[in-house]
Amino acid sequence: MFVSRVFIVSLLLYNVQGAINVFYPSNVTEENCSVNRGWTMWFNVGKPKDNTSGDSEDMSIIFTQNPKTLCRIPLAIQAQSVNYRTGGWSVQWSWKWPDTTLYLLSFYSFAPGGVDFQVRYYCPMGSFVGTTTTTTTPSPLDSSTCGKQLITPRSSKSSRIFGGENAIANSWPWMIYYQEKKLCGSNVCSGICGGTLINANYIITAAHCIGTKNATDITLIAGMHNRVSTTETATRQFRTVQSIYVHPKYDTVTNINDIAVLRVSVPFILNTYVQPACLPGGEPKPNDQVVIAGWGAQVFAGTVNDILKQASTKIVDKCDSWWPSVDSSKQICVANSIDGSSACHGDSGGPILAQYNGQYVVSGVTSYVKDCNTKGSTNSPNVYTRVSAYKAWIKTIIN
Repeated sequence: MFVSRVFIVSLLLYNVQGAINVFYPSNVTEENCSVNRGWTMWFNVGKPKDNTSGDSEDMSIIFTQNPKTLCRIPLAIQAQSVNYRTGGWSVQWSWKWPDTTLYLLSFYSFAPGGVDFQVRYYCPMGSFVGTTTTTTTPSPLDSSTCGKQLITPRSSKSSRIFGGENAIANSWPWMIYYQEKKLCGSNVCSGICGGTLINANYIITAAHCIGTKNATDITLIAGMHNRVSTTETATRQFRTVQSIYVHPKYDTVTNINDIAVLRVSVPFILNTYVQPACLPGGEPKPNDQVVIAGWGAQVFAGTVNDILKQASTKIVDKCDSWWPSVDSSKQICVANSIDGSSACHGDSGGPILAQYNGQYVVSGVTSYVKDCNTKGSTNSPNVYTRVSAYKAWIKTIIN
């Protein structure tokens, strides 16, 4: 008869400067990899309650929440601090054998308090759905008419949105210009973001764009190409917002779940200049070419651009090499290592656009960037919210 077993190993580290990165067993490294074994995605299910509390990354909870992305019997575990405090560290590994088919390997931190950790597991290939690319049959799109333009877009060239290539007017008819009234000292000013029309009544944007609970503070403009033009009255449609739906688990620290849905007070009229993009069916794979677009700044820390820009970029694999806190199941990264094509200030909330069978899908929502430059191997990719991870949530709102 099998007897359940529990083992605990404690580890003390002194005078640590900066972040901590530890493994169990201790002879394992990040480079440990073979044809038959590999690392899972990062998991972060626990959070310190306050600056004096430790963190708990319990595999029983992780496995319950992620049964298809974690093996039942991991070979090793890596723990990495998301934030850090200087001083001595006290951490602990715990492993349990509830039965012969399950090996629960967990991580706990005790000191210093207030430090959040993420963990990942070293597993036999084929026993989990890790960060490797798999071949799947894409889900069908919701409509045969979404994601199609009546005005042909410019062929995608490698040029960053800021200082780059002007789009052909109204060739991306689902692009939304988001304005929010804000107080800037004693004056009223506008917060600027992008968005994507997904049907006549709803758009999606980034949760971090929403700075108000008063829906009437927000104005959405469809059919716009040049912000300062006085000759676009026939193409533009202005709408106020009726309802705001920020994802209930949006985390302002990690930017996980950085997505929001807005319902307009009056439906947009669909025509040559205003059309919806498709919600995901297929998913772009690493190295696939995609399009990003927006009115964001042309230079770092600059003002937003007048004319809608577009740029070609590629999906990046293993984004956590640059951004350790990225969760690849909920976020997607892009970069153009040749010329540095990048989103920039003012592009937040705008889309990654991937094409499937002649229809454009909004695969990502602009979340955060670093320095507006993705050139080379050392500059960090842009991070987007992966829309497919939230399709069910979106459907509960728009249906």
